[in-house]
Amino acid sequence: MSFQQVEEMVTAQLRIIEPSALGRRALATARSFLTGPELIRCDSLPSGQARRNLTIGHALVRVVVAEQFALEPAQVLLVQKCPTCGGPHGRPHVADLPVHVSITHTANVVAVVASRRGPIAVDCEECPPRTHHRDAMTRLIPSGENSGDDREAVKRWTIHECLMKLGMRELDDLRPVHIAAHPQKPDTFLVEGSYFSSVALPAAVVTVGSPAPVDLSISSEVPEPLKSASMPIHPPPQSIGPFTGRPTVRRHSAQRSPF
Repeated sequence: MSFQQVEEMVTAQLRIIEPSALGRRALATARSFLTGPELIRCDSLPSGQARRNLTIGHALVRVVVAEQFALEPAQVLLVQKCPTCGGPHGRPHVADLPVHVSITHTANVVAVVASRRGPIAVDCEECPPRTHHRDAMTRLIPSGENSGDDREAVKRWTIHECLMKLGMRELDDLRPVHIAAHPQKPDTFLVEGSYFSSVALPAAVVTVGSPAPVDLSISSEVPEPLKSASMPIHPPPQSIGPFTGRPTVRRHSAQRSPF
């Protein structure tokens, strides 16, 4: 199977899928893409849900990179090495290809992003948040801007997580996240000099962040290699406006959205 190379003007791809959309055969296919160290790490996880979501995330990011470079997913080598302990975890990297990737998941959503332009991060969080997370998330909303909207608090937390993945914040740095609108792109907002875009799902918020603007393709379609007994996310994702958190409908097909 070959994959059509994406158009040159699209420099990053965000793919969001529901793990429950994948049948047993698709999960077996996804697992076949993983390397020995990935399988060892996967099999060591305590829950079936965690093993499933790691498998899907690592397979999905391979599929997205393969689409960008007209490769087979099995030709994409994903490497993780902890800078502290040397273990097979930490920030993922693709060997021998000029692309940056990031992977995230909640219980019911897996999202990956790949960019040929430079560092990029994605984070996904459940909405409404769990009670013990809500206080920390709320602290990220600037004084006077807290409307009590859980989705806005979760959005701020996903931005915070992206900044951490980009090396721009520490976990305990809970300074308020100040959001500024992009002067030309309504689906883009600025935080601490970086560019962000958020997508609202029925029970989660997904945010992508990058130090440089990219042309972003967003899709919730399950890719061809994983399509066994699968369905796209329904209803389609929505983008969250830069200030109010009010969702505006965005088509869920591969629509470009510079952020």
